[in-house]
Amino acid sequence: MTTFYDHDTVRITERSFSHGHHRYPINQLDNLRKARGPADRIAQRAACTATLSLPAVVVIGSLVPPSALLVLVGVLVAAPATLAVVRARMRPAEYQLWADHQGTPVQLYQTRNTIEFGKISRALIRVSPVGRDRP
Repeated sequence: MTTFYDHDTVRITERSFSHGHHRYPINQLDNLRKARGPADRIAQRAACTATLSLPAVVVIGSLVPPSALLVLVGVLVAAPATLAVVRARMRPAEYQLWADHQGTPVQLYQTRNTIEFGKISRALIRVSPVGRDRP
């Protein structure tokens, strides 16, 4: 039996895909697809806060001196925008691998590690009937 991938809790052979306690026969997996999970909630909320604060800063900016406007922009726009960027970089959306197993969608694997995700998805493509038809 040929093994296409074997690392940590994931094992892909010519007959099955195993991850943790789940094992799926390759010939019962259809419609293999990749997806991204949701973005970090704190990053989303910080980005919304920065965006929704802009109109308030514009309105209030005409009523306050320039030095106060700088503080206002920093607190209401720059700080939440910076937080959104930092959180989005620290906790990117998860990469997910999905397939239909006996007609039911199942999530085979998820990770934030792009390198491992690439290795696993390529191994599954190689072992799938479509991957075997390629030269």
